[in-house]
Amino acid sequence: MEINFRVVYRRNDLEYLDLSTNKFNESIPSILGDLFKLHYLNLSNNKLAQAIPFKLGKLVQLNYMDLSHNSLEGKIPSEMGSMQSLVTLDLSHNNLSGSIPSSFEEMHGLSYVDISYNHLEGPLPNIIAFREAPPERLKGNKGLCGKVGALLLPCNAHGSKKDHKVIFSLLAVFVLLSALFTIVFIIVQRKKKHQDTKQNRMHGEISFSVLNFDGKSMYEEIIRATEDFDSAYCIGKGGHGSVYRVNLSSGDIVAMKKLNLLWDGETEFQKEFLNEVKALS
Repeated sequence: MEINFRVVYRRNDLEYLDLSTNKFNESIPSILGDLFKLHYLNLSNNKLAQAIPFKLGKLVQLNYMDLSHNSLEGKIPSEMGSMQSLVTLDLSHNNLSGSIPSSFEEMHGLSYVDISYNHLEGPLPNIIAFREAPPERLKGNKGLCGKVGALLLPCNAHGSKKDHKVIFSLLAVFVLLSALFTIVFIIVQRKKKHQDTKQNRMHGEISFSVLNFDGKSMYEEIIRATEDFDSAYCIGKGGHGSVYRVNLSSGDIVAMKKLNLLWDGETEFQKEFLNEVKALS
């Protein structure tokens, strides 16, 4: 049900308005701000929604305002700080959010305030109505701070607590990244060490056959070690040659194959020989 103030608007000399405990479910009409002589306004215990009209700040003669137990939302208008005559303000049990406007510090006549059970945050205005407010008129707001008994934290401690949470979160991320970097570094180093070991082993295996190979001196050493291919050193024979056991002066023992003389046209044997050399190398 919507509040109709067309009749009220024509009589702007209205001083007292009480529409509490009804079933009004629309927003608060902004034309209420034109009732300049109004000193009492009670819209509590309805289902009024949306934001508080900023035009209510024009009610400079209002000394009592109760908007509690509704579904009002959004921020408290900073224009309300102009209500210098306001003595009692009740905004409790709504869905108001954000911080209390700093303009409230100009409301020196305010002696009773109830902002409990909203979603307000930030510092309380530095006026007596907030400083001496009982805890039950402030509770239900998780983000308020100020010097009000033991209920709220000082604003510097409140901010410091947030800073500690941020620092702790950053530190946790740093530790996690450091641990991840360390794990990756260890894995890379192990893999590199494994590759280096494998390459060193391979280098050791091919050093004799490739790196230190001197064909002429090797041939002379083979002739000497086998006594010019004496049959005593022969350890096997095949269709294309014989295999000899050779004890080198380095202490290594190798098997050496001496090929038979090739005849013209034996290209198939040449292919077999080259394939064998490739496989061994």
